[in-house]
Amino acid sequence: MCIPKTAENKKEAELFINFLLDPENAKINAIDNAEFFVGKAEEVLPEYYAEYEREHNGETAHADVIVVDPPRKGCDETLLETIVKMEPEKVVYVSCDSATLARDLKYLCANGYEIKMCRGVDQFPQSVHVESIVLLSKLKSNKLKHINVELEMDELDLMAAESKATYEEVKDYVSKAKRIES
Repeated sequence: MCIPKTAENKKEAELFINFLLDPENAKINAIDNAEFFVGKAEEVLPEYYAEYEREHNGETAHADVIVVDPPRKGCDETLLETIVKMEPEKVVYVSCDSATLARDLKYLCANGYEIKMCRGVDQFPQSVHVESIVLLSKLKSNKLKHINVELEMDELDLMAAESKATYEEVKDYVSKAKRIES
């Protein structure tokens, strides 16, 4: 229950879905900024997301951090889609099956996340079972860092030194291209 306890307000923690600890335990630990949902995450979170959008005139639900600890089968694609739509800055993925972890990480990385850290935790010594904990972070989109430039083959005559562009010419070209895009 460390996530809701550290959240500053209910809005930050309302998406914390906990299936192991019940509301009674939250009361005992004086955690009053968490909501509890009963059901499968692949049903509860998409339903919450759709309901939030209806109730807030098209505004979509957002989470700062989403923590998932799915069963061996991994996350349902519907759940992964909803996580991506909610655009959390960080996703913490706890997994007991490296194959489904790899599959789900492939999906998340293809949809704007990068792996920042991965740790294996041997909770069951002298067995083949290892828990993996992966921290993913949302990639920042910055259009100023990427500019598409089209070149024709006849522009690539590298034999004539006098036809090579100088730094100033490239800078002017990019500056003009940027103004045209705007």
